[in-house]
Amino acid sequence: MGKEGLEMKTAILFLILLGAAPARAQDAKARACAQAAQLAEAIAKARDRGVSEEAQIEQAQRAPTHAAEEASLDFIRAAYLDRSITPAKAAQLAFDGCMAP
Repeated sequence: MGKEGLEMKTAILFLILLGAAPARAQDAKARACAQAAQLAEAIAKARDRGVSEEAQIEQAQRAPTHAAEEASLDFIRAAYLDRSITPAKAAQLAFDGCMAP
């Protein structure tokens, strides 16, 4: 293989890797959004089991990061504001909202 062939293969590999970077970022976002959906669903399920909003807020305030606490509080407020939102619907809304550009 000559120098030109090696350069062509290098260029092709570079373009493939360049195209894969956004896909990896999208995969990471999808995983984070799936976790947010699981959290929203768990909050709605706890609400349906009779766990009080105050108890859920207290638990959210023990989150390891401020961002996690804020996300939890947003989900709690939404779940208790509209009790007709099912756990499955809460999960879907959280996932879709997270994935939106």
